[in-house]
Amino acid sequence: MLKTISAALLAVSVLAAPALAAGQATHQATKTAQTPVIKAEQVKTISYGAASASTSQPAPASEALRALKALQSATSVGITYRYYAPRVIDTKVQVDRFLLGNAIGPERAHMLAAMGYYELAAQAWSYASTEPLGGFVGVGQRVEAERATCPSLQSLVDQGVSRAARLRSTTEEDRLRSIGIVAGSSGLTIVWACAAAELAEAEKLLAEKK
Repeated sequence: MLKTISAALLAVSVLAAPALAAGQATHQATKTAQTPVIKAEQVKTISYGAASASTSQPAPASEALRALKALQSATSVGITYRYYAPRVIDTKVQVDRFLLGNAIGPERAHMLAAMGYYELAAQAWSYASTEPLGGFVGVGQRVEAERATCPSLQSLVDQGVSRAARLRSTTEEDRLRSIGIVAGSSGLTIVWACAAAELAEAEKLLAEKK
């Protein structure tokens, strides 16, 4: 009896094997047909992780102007170097982002000039606080170079030359150092006035575009 049942089961298995194999082959073929095939030459880039917004997008002129005017307001009401220096850095970030764009209008040059004056004031103020006399030579050079665009700086040059004469300092380096010392000690408001003038021009040009 048992031999008869075993023989019957063996026969069923033998008969079912081809059908089962055919079914598996059909399933595999269907799965393969449903899976898209991507060729290597079709892949341009591969990104990992979530996409993030670019941090180098140029800022509009309004943001740069707003940052510069905020710095102007801070200098007009009185500010210490401790708070001025980081404000200049923050403002420069906004202005640099604006300059990254394709702005080619004249307001670009005025904003850049205004930022330059605020940086010059920060540099002169820094040397006045720490007293590294060598650094004042560079400040004096910048003050002299900017006289063409801001004539008010001539007064700092004249004061510096007079100071050098009183100290009987006759070398060119001494003269430039003396100009830088004057700029860092009593000339900050004059440098800031130069920045304000450039900022006013930039604001006027932007208003005309609206």
